[in-house]
Amino acid sequence: MSKPLQIPKGKKLKGLIVFCNHCKQNVEDICKESKKKIKDCAFGKQHVFKVIAHVSGSKNQRKTKSLSTINIDEAIMEAIRFQQEVKECKRDDNLQTGISTFEKREGGQSEINKDIPVLLIECIAKYVSVLRGENVPEHLKVNRSEDYLKDIERHFERLIVCLETKKINTETLQLQNVNDSIVGLVYEYLLQDKQYSNRTFNKSITIYSSLFRWFNEEYNTQIRNPFNKVKRKKTHHTPKAITKEQYEQILNQITPENGIRHYEKGVKKTRNLFQPWLKDAIRLGAYSGRRREELLTMKYSDIIEDKDGVFLIKVEDIKVNRIQKREGTEEKKYNYVPVTPQLMELLNELGFEKHKGTDTFLIAPDLKSNRNKVMVDSLTRGFSHYADQVAPEENITFKSIRKTYASQMQIATNGNARQITGHSSDAVLKDHYIDPQLIAKMSREFEIFPSDSNRESELEKVRSDQQENKKGKELNR
Repeated sequence: MSKPLQIPKGKKLKGLIVFCNHCKQNVEDICKESKKKIKDCAFGKQHVFKVIAHVSGSKNQRKTKSLSTINIDEAIMEAIRFQQEVKECKRDDNLQTGISTFEKREGGQSEINKDIPVLLIECIAKYVSVLRGENVPEHLKVNRSEDYLKDIERHFERLIVCLETKKINTETLQLQNVNDSIVGLVYEYLLQDKQYSNRTFNKSITIYSSLFRWFNEEYNTQIRNPFNKVKRKKTHHTPKAITKEQYEQILNQITPENGIRHYEKGVKKTRNLFQPWLKDAIRLGAYSGRRREELLTMKYSDIIEDKDGVFLIKVEDIKVNRIQKREGTEEKKYNYVPVTPQLMELLNELGFEKHKGTDTFLIAPDLKSNRNKVMVDSLTRGFSHYADQVAPEENITFKSIRKTYASQMQIATNGNARQITGHSSDAVLKDHYIDPQLIAKMSREFEIFPSDSNRESELEKVRSDQQENKKGKELNR
């Protein structure tokens, strides 16, 4: 005896029913012939999934279709496809549109791709797995950082929490049913309930919109993207550099005793964020202006000396190479860091003379494995932990050091810092890294008419020298 068909509570779909070809009635919890619970029905073999779709533009007209599959997931996908056809096309039942996709079989026939995710949570999971490169053809993979991927996941987690807060069942919500009303709830949640900044709001909306764009491209569909209607909020970038006083205080604060941090949630209630190499990594970041991952992969062999005896550090631009998939050595982009007196002093402290020309890491050379994954996280958390102890209201992050370097370099190079920092454009540098307050402070000796002022000083010096000479002659007489 075949098992009776049932639609689980978490997978109910409007218009999808179970129909009994023996009783010629819709199947409910109780069999209408035997009066027994449906799980004990003797006619399970004659149960079929059936989909009902309202014809757009009509009052009560509808179309029905019996499905051949007995798999609930396949039934849901076929039901959505059929409803989409009837809703959008008003064409013959055999015409496949909407969210259907096709794969060519031998002989020229087409078959529907049954691997399409339907529920919102399924689409999110599939999208994130694609971003991570899981089951993605090699030529389509993009090497993304773990920080970036975790950020994407956090935004989607925020979306699910929002929907559940607004009493929307995320276990049954389908992607195609995310409409303007739902987007309005998300809008309200982000800006009013949580009062996220404009920047965070814009980023969330962009990520949610990208889910729909990916889905339509991946499965050759035309699902409407309701997030396209959301206007982005205006943002004002105010890069904030770290001061010399704050920098020195943070370095002095880095001790094992000050490294203990308490957590209200989590498996571990306390953690010690101190690392013996943390102070050196921060100093290297301050004197080179490079990103965390680049700092932790610098080797002594990267320090080069030209024919004039000038030292530079050849640093791979890991972020750009990852995004642009520059895998070969010849294609990789490199930036050149000038070895200033401060940086050379640090290199000598780290052991430049001993390790010169070797593949030894500048920072924590004894650590060989998991450097990027473990150390980058430790550097970020450790710096923020000690910075919060020094200036809890300033929101100082490790990126603040890079902003300080870029701002100072902009002054030193007369506006050509991009040639050193490696940023893609002056606009990016200006909007996100150059601290206008620091630029103004460093320009306090600026003179509107420097040539006139200098000329006056020179004349004053000449007059003074003449007076001294005159007095000397009188004394000699």
